[in-house]
Amino acid sequence: MKSIKTVTVYAGSGRGRPGDVEVAHALGRHLARHGYSVLYGGGREGMMGALAEGVLEQGGQIRSVLIPKFLSVAHPGVTDIEVVPTLWDRKRHLVEGGQASLALPGGIGTLDELCEMLSLAQLKIRNQPILLLDHAEYFRPLLELIEWTIRSGFAREEDRSLCQRVGRVEEVAETVERWVPPAIPDKQA
Repeated sequence: MKSIKTVTVYAGSGRGRPGDVEVAHALGRHLARHGYSVLYGGGREGMMGALAEGVLEQGGQIRSVLIPKFLSVAHPGVTDIEVVPTLWDRKRHLVEGGQASLALPGGIGTLDELCEMLSLAQLKIRNQPILLLDHAEYFRPLLELIEWTIRSGFAREEDRSLCQRVGRVEEVAETVERWVPPAIPDKQA
């Protein structure tokens, strides 16, 4: 029996570059086919909407976490909608609700959520897979920035293992299932 049952997916409400929305849709189908429940930000547009449609097409479970301001853009077909008062609460529910996290290409909000997960992993507050679905090398600049922080002495060599780059949707379930916690020494504040 697999220990990871819910994957939190961070994705934007924009459509992104050519092929991005199709990747989000394929990811939703893939996660549902492999028996994962999906937790996400709840939107019906762009990457978020495509993800939800993919999950629902496969008969999967998808839950959303929204603040009242975003109820007007909620995806109508999701399995469950949780409304929380603030964005801080939304982030906390997304972090705590999944046993794995995955980032799709997205904007500032997606990057904020991803960096939060990386920080929580580095500080050993959360210990779970963090995947980057790196369609068309979207996350290459971020990975280069992480390398720069290591070379500049602001991060440790071990911090490279905080997240895993996945190049294709078909690799996601296998990567989650074979994940082993990285050996990250305690970080001093």
